[in-house]
Amino acid sequence: MKKLKHVLQIPTPFLFNYIEHVLSYRDYTLVKYPKFLLATPKSNPLPVMLVAHIDTVHKKPPSVIYHDPDHNVLWSPDGLGADDRAGVYALLKISKNYKPYLLFTDEEESGGGGAQEFIDIYPDPFDNLNMVIQLDRCGVYDSVFYDVDSQPFMDYINSFGFIEDIGTFSDICWICPSWEINGVNLSVGFYNEHTETEYLNYKHLDSTIQKVCKILSEDIPKFDYEEFYCHPSYRGYYSYSYSEKVCGICGNRTKDLIRIDEDEGFSLCRECYEYETFVCNGCKERFFFNSITNTTAEDNEYCDECWNDIFGRKGE
Repeated sequence: MKKLKHVLQIPTPFLFNYIEHVLSYRDYTLVKYPKFLLATPKSNPLPVMLVAHIDTVHKKPPSVIYHDPDHNVLWSPDGLGADDRAGVYALLKISKNYKPYLLFTDEEESGGGGAQEFIDIYPDPFDNLNMVIQLDRCGVYDSVFYDVDSQPFMDYINSFGFIEDIGTFSDICWICPSWEINGVNLSVGFYNEHTETEYLNYKHLDSTIQKVCKILSEDIPKFDYEEFYCHPSYRGYYSYSYSEKVCGICGNRTKDLIRIDEDEGFSLCRECYEYETFVCNGCKERFFFNSITNTTAEDNEYCDECWNDIFGRKGE
């Protein structure tokens, strides 16, 4: 508990130094850049890279942390910052007994600057790497795969006691598509993140640590990488992945989806289909998102093809 509180209270500019100090005694080679710290085992690295980010949304670390041992809960009136210091702590604890690759990033809360810098410097995945696991998710059972759509990989991760959920963003949203490698973001026990009422359930954090250790203790398979199709006009606008399984607007997983792009597999649930598609005044067919006019629903009267035919304009 003392080490966890220490990780929660270190100012962000000094946390890389603390991590370096800890890992220097654990047979790791360390490479530090302004926005990330990579730790590579000196021998026989496991084919997994664990990821956590050091920055929080709070302007300063908590000056005081309260602990309720009866409920295994920590909180602070200053904002705890367990998103994602809980993940940082988990990586350090796991590395005591196992030797995966470790990646600590900065600026995740402002768009993933550390992850972007990392893939700029390491554009290709490590030769022996089979998967990436980020520890940066609220709750206790969640597994979030973002744009990864490898069902065997998802089933494998969930076989360790996780349940798939929908998420918005974390560092692996940059890393996995760039490296074309499967990845997942797992719960580390924090709740009410990004608020002053955030709290951390240590029992839930430790549960994930034990599950990750179990993954690392077994033969770690490699699965073929598959990715959701994301409509290019909406990548970065909506917070969810897009596929036959997931509505491209609301992110809900449902079997009752309507595919509106046969070639690319972009689908909508029936409710979003009614509100987000329009009947073209030219061909009378329903269409989604006029990329030429990019207007509001009431002004979106023609699909791209009819707009070009009628007005002689080209889509961007």
